[in-house]
Order: sequence, then structure tokens, then C-alpha cells
Amino acid sequence: MLVGPASIAGSTAGNYRKVFGILKTDELGKPFQVFDVNPQIVIGNIQGPKFTLDGRAVVYAISGEKNQYNLWLQPLDGKPGRQPTHFPSDQIYGFGWSPDGKKLLVGRGHQESDVVLLRDTSK
Repeated sequence: MLVGPASIAGSTAGNYRKVFGILKTDELGKPFQVFDVNPQIVIGNIQGPKFTLDGRAVVYAISGEKNQYNLWLQPLDGKPGRQPTHFPSDQIYGFGWSPDGKKLLVGRGHQESDVVLLRDTSK
């Protein structure tokens, strides 16, 4: 299966909604499935959405009000999604499961940036 985020036109001009298109590679003759995604999805500077090991859900990063990242788990059977992580700060740079699927590794951090103005006052 392949998954990819996209935007599709809504019911009014200039209105778009974020969705996933899922193409089952063993059923190429059938149309792909479209699922709404959490509107807080993070696209770019993080690895893209991943399937769970059992293939029943897609997991991707979402951004909160304070630019903190968390993960969102979206089942593919139509059930509501849920947020399995609740980090109060930092961004997620990558994530993955242990081989047995019982543990989730999440690489997190933040970037610091400062601006310093230097002036030559000897003149």
C-alpha cells in the first residue's frame, strides 16, 4: 500500500481540505481510498505518514498551538483517529516501531536561533 497527503477542492471556490489517498498496490485496478486527515498535519521537515505494522492505520505528525508536534493515529476502517502521544513541547524528527510492534521510538528536539548585532564603536 502507498499513502500520500494531498489537498482536494471543497464545496466552495478557494476552499480545500486535506486528505490521504491510499492506493493498494495489490488492487491497482480499483480506485484509491480517500480519508480526511487531521487539519494540523505536518507536511515537510519530518518523514511522511507511516502505516502501523498491522496495516490497519496510518500515523503522522500534527502540530499544536505552541508548535509542539505529536502523533496522530488514523484507523483505515473509518473509526475516529486519536492522538497517542501528548508531548508539551519540541518537534518530532522521526518515529518508528520496534520489530514486535509493542514500542514506539520517537526522535524529538528543537532548534535554537539567536540574533546578535555587532557594531564597531572604535571609530
